[in-house]
Amino acid sequence: MEYIPHVALINDLNEQNEIIEHPVYDESSEFPVTTIDLSDPGYWPNLSDKLRILIVEKKPFHVDRNYNFPLNDERRSFEGKWFYKTIKNGEKIRRQWLIYSISKDAIYCFPCLLFSKKNKIRTSSFWDGGFSDWKHLNPRIKEHENSDYHSNCVNDWKEFEKRLEDGKTIDDELQQIIQNEKNKWRHILKIVTRIILFCSNNNLPLRGSSEKMFNQNCGIFLNLIELLSHYDTVLLDHIKSINSCSSKNKLSYFSPTIQNELIVLLGKKVKNEALDRIKRAKYFSILFDCMPDVSHKEQLTEIIRYVRIIDKEVTIEETFIDFIATQEKKGIRLAGEITKKLFDDGTNIKLSKYFKILSKHLKKFLAGDQTLLQYCSYILSQYCSSLFS
Repeated sequence: MEYIPHVALINDLNEQNEIIEHPVYDESSEFPVTTIDLSDPGYWPNLSDKLRILIVEKKPFHVDRNYNFPLNDERRSFEGKWFYKTIKNGEKIRRQWLIYSISKDAIYCFPCLLFSKKNKIRTSSFWDGGFSDWKHLNPRIKEHENSDYHSNCVNDWKEFEKRLEDGKTIDDELQQIIQNEKNKWRHILKIVTRIILFCSNNNLPLRGSSEKMFNQNCGIFLNLIELLSHYDTVLLDHIKSINSCSSKNKLSYFSPTIQNELIVLLGKKVKNEALDRIKRAKYFSILFDCMPDVSHKEQLTEIIRYVRIIDKEVTIEETFIDFIATQEKKGIRLAGEITKKLFDDGTNIKLSKYFKILSKHLKKFLAGDQTLLQYCSYILSQYCSSLFS
């Protein structure tokens, strides 16, 4: 069975997804510096109160009992049956407290791992390093399960979980502040993303000669931020807090760096959607425009034409996929760059029916054709004759 990691990072921007990334921010940086896999206790660092709250909110991640558990040096492995216990009436119930670490090939006690630091009377591999002595799993797992220490940690876990659900933790006010802050940043990021999409859809430049808001030449992006702030109190308060802050490291999410970061992410999303359509269409044709720039580097522009069918309506679409910068000059090597790019994108060149190369250097591609033809003997090729007159 394939294992899908339940990745999480602390500042969750989309709690509706099952697999979520939470960026952990350094105070002096706008970018994520680390990630934490909440599905694998073997990766958990020293647990802060904030991280402990997040883990309890997400609940323990249980590996499927049919997972292919690896053998250790003694040719023993963990068995999925231990995720369940049989009670007196014969019914099997899940041990919710028992979690497995794929990275460590060890089991952990979820509540003891989270709440044992309160009681440092003793230690156990069930929360300190993980238990992997499969030969003695029986009776150790039952001994731990029936211990008073484990019962106290389970009670702490369930009580804390209930308080989080009811919003009645001791630091309830702090939690409300954290939640409000998360909602604020989600709201700001949605506005920033929508402005970038608006400018992209209308072929508008984002930036001007100045990066300061309210300056005359600050550009369309910052002008739209200012315009929307007249109708959005959250955005207006955010702008006021930026202007009143004397620190240069104040996070605004309006900087060119953040704009570029979001443009890259949105571009990847658009590209992946286009590639998915091409794969669903199955057959396609390839167009490559190869033109050297002033530095005599070849600039390949990749365009794919395919048939799209929606509700029995057929359209022929041409989609720009990528720019390919290369220093190759010979046709066979340029053809190698083309085939490598197609393979990297997951497109099957054998399904290509036609390719067209726009280049002023026709002879360079004569050898390249043979490289492309080895993948598909019936592929048709054409050069743009207007470039060779």
